[in-house]
Parts: sequence; structure tokens; C-alpha cells
Amino acid sequence: MGGSPAPVGREELLSRLERVLHSRGRALLTGTAGVGKTEVALAEAARAEARGETVLWLATLPADRDIPGAAAAALVASA
Repeated sequence: MGGSPAPVGREELLSRLERVLHSRGRALLTGTAGVGKTEVALAEAARAEARGETVLWLATLPADRDIPGAAAAALVASA
């Protein structure tokens, strides 16, 4: 497996995430604030891009953080 190195201690999690993404096409990372969800997602995104895959990054704008579905609406609008 090429691409960016895994965050320290996360190789097994990244491997599992990659298998889920390839078999189901989507995954949900959950956990308390500060456990490294964003770092893991960024590492997997870098690996996917290195394989030539398209990566879409969904994030809300600060002004939209209190509006449910704002990030999804922005993604749909951009497609």
C-alpha cells in the first residue's frame, strides 16, 4: 500500500477504513473530539489520491456549522 504514511499507531485503522471504503463505498468515523478522526481521514484521502482516485472533502463553513445538512447541500450544489 503506497501513499502517505499512517498517523502513528493508526496503520490497522487505515487498512480497515480502506477495506470498508472499497467494499461499501462509504465509511463513518466517530469518536470524541481530539482522538484523530480528521487526521485519519486526511491520511486515507492522501492515499486514495495517490492511487488516482477522486476524493471529495465535505466540511461546513464556520457560518454554516449550526445549520443541519449545510455541508451536504454545498456538496450537491457544487456537483
